[in-house]
Amino acid sequence: MKKFLSGLIVILFIFPFVASASGSATMTLSPTQVTVEVGETFDLFINANPNGESLDTVRAVVSFTQTQLKAEEAVLTGAFDRVAPGNFVSNDSGIVSLGGFTLDGPVKTSTKFGRVTFQATQTGNATIALSSDSKMISNGEEKIDVSILGKTTVKIVEKKPTSDSTLMITSETHSGPEQWYQNNTATLDWTLSKGQASQYLYFIDQRSDTNPTSVLSASTTSFTTETLEEGIWYFHLKALLQDGTSTQTVHRKIQIDRTPPNPFQISFSANQILETDSLQIVFATTDEISGVAQYELSLNESPFQIVGSPLTMNELLNGTYIFKIKAVDKAGNEMYAQDVVRSYPAGTEIPYQPVASEQKEETQNNRIKLLITLAFIALAVSGIIYRSKMKKLKQK
Repeated sequence: MKKFLSGLIVILFIFPFVASASGSATMTLSPTQVTVEVGETFDLFINANPNGESLDTVRAVVSFTQTQLKAEEAVLTGAFDRVAPGNFVSNDSGIVSLGGFTLDGPVKTSTKFGRVTFQATQTGNATIALSSDSKMISNGEEKIDVSILGKTTVKIVEKKPTSDSTLMITSETHSGPEQWYQNNTATLDWTLSKGQASQYLYFIDQRSDTNPTSVLSASTTSFTTETLEEGIWYFHLKALLQDGTSTQTVHRKIQIDRTPPNPFQISFSANQILETDSLQIVFATTDEISGVAQYELSLNESPFQIVGSPLTMNELLNGTYIFKIKAVDKAGNEMYAQDVVRSYPAGTEIPYQPVASEQKEETQNNRIKLLITLAFIALAVSGIIYRSKMKKLKQK
């Protein structure tokens, strides 16, 4: 475990810049060829193939022709189910950076690492390719073979003739398709802009480009889903009109997250300080489904205020301070961490407190957690730096 943690810390601090070694692991894309109409979306899967290696961390850096494609979202889908900080989608630069890791032991078999959903915006031929900046890590060592990197060609054609009638979907339970909700039962309503429907075709799944096949009567204008599992779902709907034409399929996104962020601890520079000392506070966690939206601090039961990490506090007057940090994900689920700091008057000799063996072990564990926390922050910063570098290169 200690070896794994030390490797993870190294990875998080230097990743995605360092590749000190190479191995036989490969990263591919599927499908490798796509034909799509302008305005339609399609899913592209990133495959992680260990090929004899034992992997614990992966980052896929995907480039695409941004003049003809738009990346709508990027999510983890397989064994690397912990979201790494620093992920981003940039349609200006034509770059998607998606990182993940696992705490369930090394991955030794091929898995679908992630899914990127693209929308075709202009006719022509486009390319989606994995960059040599992609990483596949085993205990701190690079194991990717960058001579074998996936590539997909996309042919974008004009829309086929359809009715000029359109479907408009609304929802009182899940009003914003880009928002996350704890409610896992969605009710959707729709209207047809013109013409008379002969029937509707619908389907619900986790793909963004499904052609619906299940039938609803022409008089049906509302649908309530069954209980949905956590994650991103799509309600696909098309109207068949009495004049023989059909509308474009509408793919309405529904995002469900009912699980709080992962448990975490607050790390202090010291739990006993003088009034004249500065107190350094570090905290961080992850959320595999919707992601952490913000952190909030309550000091001695005061109202929660939004804060960032690391946090510095000065001139804490003599007294005991109870720090409570709340991590909130994008669906509003909450996870709390709490710890105490004692502040003494200036000039006081801080009393020595003997540490039992159990406390020593806990202290060591807290140090490890602090290092990992700092590593997460470093990785997030490195992601920002990398994104800035790509933007500058694009401007040149």
